[in-house]
Amino acid sequence: PLAPTYSCKEAYPMLESVYDMMLTKHDPSKITVMGDSMGGNLALSFPMSINGRKDMCGSIVLLSPCLDMSGDHPKTEEYYKREPRLTLYELKRCGELWSGERDVHDPIVSPIYGKLEGLPRIALYVGTKELLLLDAERLRDRALEEGHELYYHEWKGMSHVFPVQPIKEAKQVFPEIMADLA
Repeated sequence: PLAPTYSCKEAYPMLESVYDMMLTKHDPSKITVMGDSMGGNLALSFPMSINGRKDMCGSIVLLSPCLDMSGDHPKTEEYYKREPRLTLYELKRCGELWSGERDVHDPIVSPIYGKLEGLPRIALYVGTKELLLLDAERLRDRALEEGHELYYHEWKGMSHVFPVQPIKEAKQVFPEIMADLA
């Protein structure tokens, strides 16, 4: 289920169903939930939504994750000026569509507001020339404050979702991901 036709309300039951199917064939500690941009939102918020289950995934990988769909942090405008690809309007509009009936500050919509306790280790990759660097820095700071295992990688001069772009720097990211997951 994808926005704008569907909201997060319809997505999470489907994600849990897919996750449960994966568990029939794989040890949960060997499962990595990974996503970029809005998929990075899901890659963090989905494990938060099932937090407390004994079969939690083993790790989370976030590539330029969109963690705060509200766009109302005081520094958002400052970070927006760095971003060549994503507009603040697009971010807020996606938040409205994705949230459906939920508040955009609900951790299911904006996982930056969720709790990290009980989640597995997280690896995060972000460029310094993107609006979502603010979200990444906020998650990094919370993880440090709470003592949560986080591997944080900030790439100078890179823009939104650079790890999946056809550029030489992207080829360097995946060996780092494998090292973080080892």
